[in-house]
Amino acid sequence: MSEIVNPVSYYFNPYIIPNVLVSTLIFATGLFVYLQNKKSATNLSFFLFCLTLNLWQYGISMVYCSRVPDAALFWYRAVTFLGVAYISPTVYTFSVHWLKRYETQKYWVYGAWIGAPIFYGLAIFTPYGMPYVQSYFWGYYPKYGIAGIIFLFFFFGYFLAAFYNFFSQAKRETDPLKKKQIRLITYAYLISITGSADYLPKLFPIALYPFGFLSILFWTLIVAYLIVRYRVMDIQTVIHKTIMWAFTSALFALPVVILSYMGKEWLVGLDRTSFAMIAFGLALLFIPYVSLVQPRIDHLFQRRRWDLARAFEKFTDELVHLKSLDELA
Repeated sequence: MSEIVNPVSYYFNPYIIPNVLVSTLIFATGLFVYLQNKKSATNLSFFLFCLTLNLWQYGISMVYCSRVPDAALFWYRAVTFLGVAYISPTVYTFSVHWLKRYETQKYWVYGAWIGAPIFYGLAIFTPYGMPYVQSYFWGYYPKYGIAGIIFLFFFFGYFLAAFYNFFSQAKRETDPLKKKQIRLITYAYLISITGSADYLPKLFPIALYPFGFLSILFWTLIVAYLIVRYRVMDIQTVIHKTIMWAFTSALFALPVVILSYMGKEWLVGLDRTSFAMIAFGLALLFIPYVSLVQPRIDHLFQRRRWDLARAFEKFTDELVHLKSLDELA
């Protein structure tokens, strides 16, 4: 236990950067969807699904940053697997509520939420879930024991059950819009299954970098977009603003980082007043810098909407100046 709480047992691992960014974006997306309708079981189950992904990715980041096997194993068992154990139950529950099949499949939902804590308990209190961790080029990664292998049948069983719900509903749905939405989710769902390759290093001695967070991010954003349906706020706008913030921040930070690196010795030798004046000057430069970059990024993401708006304004302006039916024709 002393190694787990000792800061020396951890280090900054650059491999955690995409995991943390994706996890934060997924959690923010799930929270946004939930806040649109807190009383909706669909929105709640989707948020819980995003929360499980968040625990999975934040936990695995701590595993990657661990210097000692005991710390890595603790974080995987306690946090990462808490998220992993509930991923398939939450995605299945979401499919049941969104497709209005709860009354016919509620006992399967109960089974999912009973099975997940059982497997989590086996991982925490017994050595049969994840007995040890293996070192790879990206950091430590767990090996599954007999209980972990049995868990995979539970995991994929409920994932296939969710896929059955989506696929069967797409075949019987008569509403064209709803049918299109379900098909889109089904296709995205099939792509997200590629993230299951993350289990290979847990079962076999294969140094395959776990990229499952990218697959699941794709499915999450597709589902979030369909749930919100442009209520209150366009989910695309949220994503675009997030990308814009990251992009503009990077554009501003890059020259600052380069100048700081090249002039490190000069900056260290400055007195407090001079250093504060330089920092204030950089902050002032940030304002016009972003004001020039931000409109161009907005236009890049919403150029079709912007072009249509400009065409509509031009059309209405010409209508005002028409004086005869011939000119209108």
